Amino acid sequence: MLEKTARKIEYTPRTRTLLILLLAGDLIFVILHLLHKFSTLLPSSLFSLTRDLGYAEYYQYVKEFCIILLLLALAVRLRKLLYVSYAGLFVYFLLDDFFQIHETAGKTLANFVLLQSNFGLRAQDFGELAVYAFMGLIFAILIGLAHYLSDAHTRKFSRQLFILILLLAVFGVVFDMLEISTNHPVINPLFNLIDDGGELLVMSLIIAFVFHFLSTRPKPGSPSQPA
Repeated sequence: MLEKTARKIEYTPRTRTLLILLLAGDLIFVILHLLHKFSTLLPSSLFSLTRDLGYAEYYQYVKEFCIILLLLALAVRLRKLLYVSYAGLFVYFLLDDFFQIHETAGKTLANFVLLQSNFGLRAQDFGELAVYAFMGLIFAILIGLAHYLSDAHTRKFSRQLFILILLLAVFGVVFDMLEISTNHPVINPLFNLIDDGGELLVMSLIIAFVFHFLSTRPKPGSPSQPA
């Protein structure tokens, strides 16, 4: 699905350059993580992809902030509610990553409802999944309504961005839960790398995609505005 979406987008040279730089940054953080994990060259856990408030996580914060700015710029230029809705989603992503909202809320919910451990997952993990589902439902309603009220070109943007967000969820939620439930000394490091490395990669793709759309969409009413 992602490959099909990518084939439909013909990136400009500026966008390709941006994407290459972002992917190079992702690769650097993956290499630093591997050096920390499998050598003594980088003993500080700040180099780990899995470290909260580590170097890679701050790099991800910068990406999320840039996506928010790009989406708000689209909202101002094209005057469409859909871009504001997506910007709100990434504001939540940024706040959730920084303040660990789903971890705290998931633990509170698990204690309040008295959730039980099962399938290799802790009670807190089920609480976190419930928080993910609740927030996902809220933003699905907001974005779905804005999508319905949008024109065909904006809906196309929405569909393509939604595919990338789904892929982000696969790495950020599915592989995270697989890692917890597996709890294997050999498989877990691989899941860690796929989970956090995949999130870095997808966030880079999202920045490039939104930047490309912003840089190629004229203001409404301009001579180059498509019918």
